[in-house]
Amino acid sequence: MAAALQVLPCLLRAPSRPLLWGPPVARMTSGMALAEQARQLFDSAVGAVQPGPMLQRTLSLDPSGRQLKVRDRTFQLRENLYLVGFGKAVLG
Repeated sequence: MAAALQVLPCLLRAPSRPLLWGPPVARMTSGMALAEQARQLFDSAVGAVQPGPMLQRTLSLDPSGRQLKVRDRTFQLRENLYLVGFGKAVLG
């Protein structure tokens, strides 16, 4: 990810060239600059894989605290629940 952050500004500053044919395109049809669209796309992609929001979308606990729902499966809770994760993204 760090490498992508370093390369992205260089790509955005590069002069616009035709992809296959046609004139160079400085702005997309929406009026938003290409650099702005690239940044929004990058932020959206990184945000989609953050562990916190992913867990909130996937896990839910019923109000009584007796059932854990993981996507479409439900588990009865009888004792304490410990969630364990591994990898660099766990700290997020």
